[in-house]
Amino acid sequence: MIKQIFTAIAALSPSGEAIQQWPDVIRFSEFNGYAIFADGLDDDQQIKLRLDNFDISGTDAIYLEAASFNYDLLQT
Repeated sequence: MIKQIFTAIAALSPSGEAIQQWPDVIRFSEFNGYAIFADGLDDDQQIKLRLDNFDISGTDAIYLEAASFNYDLLQT
């Protein structure tokens, strides 16, 4: 998933880095985070993940009936 995200970002980058050459399996020395389900699965969920020096945080919800999810994510 991380490789796909950075491939999409690299496509917009003027330098055009070769993310496709990255290995398919990337190992991390640090992986931690949390998920908060304040109002159950319907609304107001918060997630935060840290993978070495890569942070992901976001809010929104999982929609079980539609078998989908919608998150606004910030990746730094």
